[in-house]
Amino acid sequence: MNAAHNLPLVAGLELGGTKCVAMLARGNDILARESVPTTTPGEVLPALSNILAAWRTAQAIEAIGIACFGPIVLDPSDARFGRLFAATKTGWSDADVAGWFAARHDLPIALDTDVNAAALAERAWGAAQGCDTLAYVTIGTGIGVGMVVNGAPVHGLLHPEFGHLRVRRRAGDGFAGTCRFHGDCIEGLASGSSILARTGMRADKLPRDHPAVRDIVAELAELIAALVLAVSPERIVIGGSAGLALAEAGHLAAI
Repeated sequence: MNAAHNLPLVAGLELGGTKCVAMLARGNDILARESVPTTTPGEVLPALSNILAAWRTAQAIEAIGIACFGPIVLDPSDARFGRLFAATKTGWSDADVAGWFAARHDLPIALDTDVNAAALAERAWGAAQGCDTLAYVTIGTGIGVGMVVNGAPVHGLLHPEFGHLRVRRRAGDGFAGTCRFHGDCIEGLASGSSILARTGMRADKLPRDHPAVRDIVAELAELIAALVLAVSPERIVIGGSAGLALAEAGHLAAI
């Protein structure tokens, strides 16, 4: 018998920059998965809630786990718990993500950032098994960093926002950056959407001899170096659609 059979049935919601995914699982055994594009809170949150409601008609779900892009309030004692701050995703600032589901589903809710959740998953089942201190870097629509230190995800006054770190740039790199708040922070320079803006190509189509590759890789190397110096992780895992595309093309080999 599958060992996961005795684990609780839970629903997981991942809210990302391009798509939002609902999953039904026991442990790491995914039983169902549906996704919707990340448009507006008024469209996305009801769509995800309807998916959960349909699943709950057929089986007893015991809890909901939400992994959401930030910045989002993670302190359960804060009256703003589960509410986004000034989000880079247009229309999502002040969206009450956790409150929406709590009001419609009488179930325990766990909340963390999408990147912290990914870091915990990598530690439990993936490339960082056995590591107590690690970082997960997602390079997708934006750039985010999840950190686990001494086995626990890092929270603080809010949560780390390494994606908005300002980094040193190579001489001659004049790209202004695309971050709506900071321009040339690392998200504004090397995320998937920034790569598209500066090259006209998606990361998975970017040739190794493109003149922007050296700049992009140098900027990502600055981020990795900052993580090593600040946190001293045992392992750094790179994910996200653009991150995986850059790795598979060999662009990241120099880091």
